[in-house]
Amino acid sequence: MESLRFPPRCCGARILTLNYWGFEKPGREVNYEEALNFLTDLTKFGCNPGLGRIQYLMSLLGNPERSLRVIHVGGTNGKGSIAMMVARILEEAGYRVGLFISPHLHSYTERYMINHQPITEERFAALMGRLKPILEKMVAEGHEHPTEFEVCTALGLLYFFEEKVDFLVLEVGMGGRDRFYKCGGEFPCFCDQ
Repeated sequence: MESLRFPPRCCGARILTLNYWGFEKPGREVNYEEALNFLTDLTKFGCNPGLGRIQYLMSLLGNPERSLRVIHVGGTNGKGSIAMMVARILEEAGYRVGLFISPHLHSYTERYMINHQPITEERFAALMGRLKPILEKMVAEGHEHPTEFEVCTALGLLYFFEEKVDFLVLEVGMGGRDRFYKCGGEFPCFCDQ
């Protein structure tokens, strides 16, 4: 697999060249804004119950979630606050901790943090550049297109796997009880009023 090339900043935004995958063709430059627009355009697929899409997508990625030790935070209220506190406690204990939460406050990159540092825009764009052809393959094979949240989750799980976090604190959305993945180690945590 070829490496990424990082050209200088252009008009204040750093541009990525994806020498593999690419959005339209190999070598096509993809920046953070394009990657984010692609992801947010997936809202047209809405909230579509079912696990088949995300399970198949993760299988195409090699099921990276299966080797993660995950602390699931779910419930009615306070999930984000509890997830942040659990992540900080683990960080203070010396662990490398991934945190996946939503929504974000200022930037979409805040949804994916390792030891309180958000994913870089460049890395986000590179991961989205790798996911897009896989999503297109799914649709070409006759599968339903994954929703925005499913793609967002897949991107996060792939990122945290590649970054070899010790723990992933994962805020689960609606239907978290029926999550699609089986992780290497699971630790549930539920919040309610």
